[in-house]
Amino acid sequence: MFPTVPGGDSGELIVAGCTLGLPHPPGYPTMAMLSFLFSLLPVASPAWRVNFLAVCLSVACIWLHFHTLNKLMKRQRSRVFFVFISPWRWDVTVWSSLLGSLSLGFSPLFWMYAIQAEVFALNNFFVALLLYLLVLYIQERDRRVAFLGSFVIGLGLTNQHTLVLYAAPLALIVLLVGRSDLFSPSSLLLLVLSLLLGLSPYLYLPIAGKNAALGGWGELDTWEGFFTHFLRREYGTLKLYPGEDGATGGQLLMGLKHYFLNLKSQSSADGSIGMILIAAGFIRLLLESLKQCMRKTVEAEQEA
Repeated sequence: MFPTVPGGDSGELIVAGCTLGLPHPPGYPTMAMLSFLFSLLPVASPAWRVNFLAVCLSVACIWLHFHTLNKLMKRQRSRVFFVFISPWRWDVTVWSSLLGSLSLGFSPLFWMYAIQAEVFALNNFFVALLLYLLVLYIQERDRRVAFLGSFVIGLGLTNQHTLVLYAAPLALIVLLVGRSDLFSPSSLLLLVLSLLLGLSPYLYLPIAGKNAALGGWGELDTWEGFFTHFLRREYGTLKLYPGEDGATGGQLLMGLKHYFLNLKSQSSADGSIGMILIAAGFIRLLLESLKQCMRKTVEAEQEA
């Protein structure tokens, strides 16, 4: 972990967190408030404390990832306190879940943002939490889990808007799986209210913009200023970054190409072993899903 201020946006985020200030658009209110709480820890420097927040979020992400894998393979409630069981008594599910989680935890890109004050560690945590809640809902069909997931989506969007690309398909899956229970007026209303409650940290923006000790980013005491900040108009709404390339998406394909090349390079020394394992795991999950669909279809026909 960085003992002091890292590069990039970390310095700005550390200052905003320690002073309840306002970071650059879209404001990252949840990150700012969490950073402020960690800045109150009576240890080391303020920068160290906010960097420590990223460590805690990343550990929580790995913990959720483990239990998601465990639940998927066991198809039942995972043993939260497996660490108190002797390792030689762990079954193959525990070992497989542990291996998958540690593979994520020690991957270079994940590790890089797990040791410094950045918004990506919090985004990783929300992604892991949403995936866990998805598996939990599919297995238990408890609509309270769906309401919690809607709240987490809203809360995650107060950190990074790109989460919507991940959350939208998950929300669609939940609505399809639980359509008999979630399509009632009361359930839909509670889902919307949960989402809005998750978005409530954005109320922090006008307060921080007005009272920030070192000044704020933009004029947030008007609706126009608020939506300019919230929608990232200074960068360009729906752009990944400012400039003509960001507007036209001219470098999107190049970015995707480098993403998969980076994924291959992180998989193993020559890249082939990791990619083979990823493909094998994906094919197995696909075949298992098809078998379940066919089994449910046959059962439905027999009942009819």
